[in-house]
Amino acid sequence: MNKLNYRDNLKRKKNYKLENKKMLKKSIIYNLYLKNSTRINISSKLFNDSKDHSKVILNNRCIASGRKSKIGKNLKFSRLFLIKFARYSLISGLRKSYW
Repeated sequence: MNKLNYRDNLKRKKNYKLENKKMLKKSIIYNLYLKNSTRINISSKLFNDSKDHSKVILNNRCIASGRKSKIGKNLKFSRLFLIKFARYSLISGLRKSYW
């Protein structure tokens, strides 16, 4: 569980570092004032970059259980643990409602 969260955090950090480099390379590719040879070289480098750190691969995981599915957008808990924590009022401002 913690190992999966740790791996996802590492992937996120690497993705954030590589994101600026990708944006710079894309801006060089679309710059028409540069030579075609430099633009082609940069585009080949951009194409050959590793695909391990793309945004599509990143997963949101529950902090408590490590589940990938049914994660709350703002709380980073799965729905099971959100209900469990709401019952015991462990999340401030959130409590189980009865009607």
